Amino acid sequence: ALPIPLFSSICSSAAMASGHVYAIYRATEETEPKASLTRKPSGVVGKTRTQHSQKARRQSKTRMSKKIQDYDSSGTGHLDRMDLRAFLEDLNDGQPVSEDELDFLFSVGDSSRDGRISSDELPAVIETWKSYIHSIPEVREAFAKFDRNRDGRLSKEELQKLLQDLNDGKFVDDEEVDYVMKEADIMGNGVITSMELKRAVAFWYQHIEERKEKSRACTIL
Repeated sequence: ALPIPLFSSICSSAAMASGHVYAIYRATEETEPKASLTRKPSGVVGKTRTQHSQKARRQSKTRMSKKIQDYDSSGTGHLDRMDLRAFLEDLNDGQPVSEDELDFLFSVGDSSRDGRISSDELPAVIETWKSYIHSIPEVREAFAKFDRNRDGRLSKEELQKLLQDLNDGKFVDDEEVDYVMKEADIMGNGVITSMELKRAVAFWYQHIEERKEKSRACTIL
């Protein structure tokens, strides 16, 4: 069986409850300003925090604009697919980026749907990519075991085998597989790609928790 503790750690109920596309991948980097030893009036504290927040946003935007400038081959102020591929490969020690990985990142990161990534859209793309590449060894392990035809995607049948493995070998019916596929298949191509795998596993554990809650409710009644 796959390492259950590793997979279960990706899907805290708080992350899933948000319903956000990035909830499975995002690693929060923002921190609250450290508390001062000298207590300040609440109004002053609030103003200071706002100033810190505004400064952080300005600095982040400046950093993102610089990254765009470094990889923007067309001079449009945005990253197209070729630009983003080069940027992501540099983030991953030169390892190649697949079409499925690019498709996923554009699906969740290109909020304006113009086929480009702007400086405002880039932070979420970076967070998603960094979290994903950190999990690549586990993702590869799962695909090595369940991707029978080695096409880099999990079909419904292959996904069912994965879910049964996570379910201690117990049968998982078509309705449950369809639920996970519907929720995790961000690109809508009827398969689970490597970047969608953690999302699929997260929704499976959410389903298990909901099933347990229903069972407990029935027992109480």
